[in-house]
Amino acid sequence: GIGLIIVKAGSLDEAREIADQDPFHQSGLRAYKIWPWKINEGGVDLKIRFAAGSFDIS
Repeated sequence: GIGLIIVKAGSLDEAREIADQDPFHQSGLRAYKIWPWKINEGGVDLKIRFAAGSFDIS
């Protein structure tokens, strides 16, 4: 399956260090991809549909 983890990190290197510690990644069950994301103002709405395996970010 697919998963989504949102991490607040001070840098891409810090985000990689956090992701590298994930037990699923360490065991070889999952790989990760990091997308830099900055929010300067406002908010984010996240809708996750578990049964459908989909999500929307707006």
